[in-house]
Amino acid sequence: MKVSRGILAYYYEHAKSTPDKLFVITKDDSLTYQEAFHLSLRVSRYLADFPLNNVIVYGTKEISYIPVMLGIAMSGTAYIPVSSDTPLERLRYIVENSRATIIINLTDEPLDVDAITVITTAQLQKVSSASSIAYDVDDQISEDPFYIIYTSGSTGHPKGVAISEKNIVTFLNWTLNQFDLDSEDILVNTAPFSFDLSVFEVFNGLVSGATLLLLPTDNIYDTSGRIELCANHQGTVIVATPSYISLLLLDPDFDENQLSLRKFIFCGEVLPNLTASKLIEKFPQAEIHNLYGPTEATCAVISVRITADICSRYEVLPVGQFSGRQFIDVDPESSELTIKGSSVAIGYYNDDEKTKASFYNDDDGCRVYKTGDTGYIEENMLFFKGRIDNQIKWKGYRIELDEISISLERIPEINQAVTIPKKLNGKITALIAFVKANESLDKSYINDMLQENLPPYMMPTVIKIVSDFPLTDNGKVNKKLLLEKY
Repeated sequence: MKVSRGILAYYYEHAKSTPDKLFVITKDDSLTYQEAFHLSLRVSRYLADFPLNNVIVYGTKEISYIPVMLGIAMSGTAYIPVSSDTPLERLRYIVENSRATIIINLTDEPLDVDAITVITTAQLQKVSSASSIAYDVDDQISEDPFYIIYTSGSTGHPKGVAISEKNIVTFLNWTLNQFDLDSEDILVNTAPFSFDLSVFEVFNGLVSGATLLLLPTDNIYDTSGRIELCANHQGTVIVATPSYISLLLLDPDFDENQLSLRKFIFCGEVLPNLTASKLIEKFPQAEIHNLYGPTEATCAVISVRITADICSRYEVLPVGQFSGRQFIDVDPESSELTIKGSSVAIGYYNDDEKTKASFYNDDDGCRVYKTGDTGYIEENMLFFKGRIDNQIKWKGYRIELDEISISLERIPEINQAVTIPKKLNGKITALIAFVKANESLDKSYINDMLQENLPPYMMPTVIKIVSDFPLTDNGKVNKKLLLEKY
């Protein structure tokens, strides 16, 4: 399948041609393509009465979340997905930085955010439903922001990655054919919509006319409930981080006798060889694909199929296999990976300085992104080594360790803070925050203060209060010695 029109044109087409087909399924509810499109039209109609810049969608995995995102896009502005567990101060910063004019609150809890209009689902429901799904289709593929996703930032504030419709279409023209996705698939979503991993199933499902099955984000250890939901709705393709699947692998019912999964799509963090090997044992008929790509390159740009042979040949698994033109370069000195092509983002929204530092156009006018990742190419395959800077992948999220440290140093009683990932066999197992403070300082107080600024996935696993930090010869904190000493 080749995507050659605007994304919303496909949405409209499915609503007309297969109106009763299920588009979104949750544990307790479902929406057909026609029902979802009606809801999107209602959102678009409601927003028409407001001056629009960008619109924030605030929620978790409500049945209306995807139709609301698409309704915002239909209104002609970018949507910004924000999870409902985001601290209020972080949300306020996103509002300020994005210059958003509206928040659509999908939760039942009131939102106290100044200087912005907050719209509730109750208000949207008052808009009369359209008698038809007539929609003025725009076949043009826009280069304006379609969505903005906020990721961790080294200055203590998140960065808004602006992705255009053209970026998404480039991504889809790779994925739909690379992974042989079609309207018969049930794409299983595991990630919140504020995490760009969800871009894979949302847009591949929407354009191909497939069905999206949203697994809940609460009670992550309820593996049996997730397996049952996936089995009942016969999910065929699951998109997840390795950590997510590792948890499911602990459940004896997670195998091909219980489930219809034919493809596993991994992205967001390193896929351990052991996890892949166990998955091959449990699902010998399924395909396992390992993907690589940052948020700034529209979810992912390269993949490799992981087989038993690959697992036996490589202790560290590859993250991609080149076919045809090479669009990822490895710096010969630093080993930094750069990505070029039309999947590379517009840049960081409302942040020219950071955009200029990470993005540029080459001599041919091709957009290039300096990832900060390091890697190497061997036997025509790409391997990931790590980060140049102090940024890591943790629980599938990309995190700036400095953002955690800066947030800790905002607490008056803390003089200095350093956050260090603890690793076992090359995999991060914990985030340890070392804080220079009086040893009598209550750690629960630190946690309470930290939760006001950081989302749950960025909270340190362990907090250690120390009297001083060991230093290197050049005056920097000796992180290796710090870990050994404490």
